[in-house]
Amino acid sequence: MRQYNAENGRIKREYLTYPKAAKGLSEASLDTAAKALHRFEVSTKFRSLRKFHVEQAVAFRRQLSETDSSESGKPLSKATVLQTLNALRAFILWLAGQPGYR
Repeated sequence: MRQYNAENGRIKREYLTYPKAAKGLSEASLDTAAKALHRFEVSTKFRSLRKFHVEQAVAFRRQLSETDSSESGKPLSKATVLQTLNALRAFILWLAGQPGYR
């Protein structure tokens, strides 16, 4: 199984500098966004973000609701799921405005 997609890594790095510079987000907030993006990539098996489809996001949301926490073994809290989906939404909206992405 693939563990990394270099093209996705470059666009994610470019994105993570945007909220830090434009919105003044803290390092903790950026780490949360990076973790959310990584979870999404794992769910899509590191498929190129250029081939993003809304069905991937729906499947990711379903998967998150069924995922257990690595620390407690209990299902992820609704706050964690919401925070992850909000970070992913912000990224996808930003990505749609970049050349070469739809």
